Amino acid sequence: APNLIDKRGGGNTLLTDGKVTYEDFGFTRYMAGLSEIKLGKFEEARKSLETSLRYDESNFDARMRLGLLHVMDGNFEDAAKQLEKIDKKRRRCQRLACEDLETLNNAAVELATQITRAVNAG
Repeated sequence: APNLIDKRGGGNTLLTDGKVTYEDFGFTRYMAGLSEIKLGKFEEARKSLETSLRYDESNFDARMRLGLLHVMDGNFEDAAKQLEKIDKKRRRCQRLACEDLETLNNAAVELATQITRAVNAG
């Protein structure tokens, strides 16, 4: 899972500093989206993940899961848009040798694989 806990630096979180950030709103919508996926509430999950990304567009796990929901809906164009955004972040991360590179690679491969399978099956 991506490191979403310590974006403020210095170990600060909502619980320790009492400040609410856009990332906090994004994270709560992301977590709601994950729960909704587990419950099979895919339309609600899609909305939660979209809201999450409006607050924190760097959450590539939310982006990958949103792309997978688009694949389930047969909306390959929107799924491909999510893949393009993940790939853009992945390429930038590769240049900077960031610690999330492997996770970004895995997210891009997973989404690309599912899009390809769905398109070939259709």
